[in-house]
Amino acid sequence: KDEVVNLTTDPAVYWETAPASTRAIIFGGKARLSGLWVDDRAVARLAATDPRYIGFLSVDPTQPGWEEELRFCHEELGLRGIKLLPMYAGFAPNDPVVAPRYDYAQRHRLPILLHPGTTFISQAPIAHTLPRHLDDVATKWPELPMILAHLGHPFEGECIAVIRKHRHLYSDVSAL
Repeated sequence: KDEVVNLTTDPAVYWETAPASTRAIIFGGKARLSGLWVDDRAVARLAATDPRYIGFLSVDPTQPGWEEELRFCHEELGLRGIKLLPMYAGFAPNDPVVAPRYDYAQRHRLPILLHPGTTFISQAPIAHTLPRHLDDVATKWPELPMILAHLGHPFEGECIAVIRKHRHLYSDVSAL
C-alpha cells in the first residue's frame, strides 16, 4: 500500500520548537530559461513578517535590467543576500557576465547563495553546476561570502575541496 507523506511545514509549529537563535533564509528565484520568475517584492513582504527571516533577492544574469533590479531589491526592499541559479538560468558561475554582480555583492557585503549540483530540470546544463567553478569566483572575490547549496550534490567531494580552500565559502546540507 502506498503511503502519502505530508512534507509541508507549518512555520508557527517550527518556530515553537526552534532554538531562539534560529534564523531562516528565504528567497524566490529567477531563471528565464527554466520559466522560474519569483517577484522579489513577495520575498520582501514575507521577510518583513518575522525578524528571524533573512530575505535574499534573486537575479538572472542573462536578462537585461539586472543592475536596477539588484540596487532596488537591496537598497529599497532591504533584501540582504543574493540567490543565483546558474544551471536553471543557463550560465556558468565563473562566466565574466556574472562579474558585476559579484562586484556589487562584495562591495555591499551581500552573501551569495548558489545552487551547484544536480537538478531534475532537463534544460538546465549540468556543466554549470560543478562546484569547481566557484574556485575561480572565490579567488577573484576573496571577501565575498558564498553558500553552496546542498553540499553540491552529487559533487560533495569537489564541494568540500573548494570550501576548504576559501575562507568565505560555506555549504548547507539541505535536501540531502
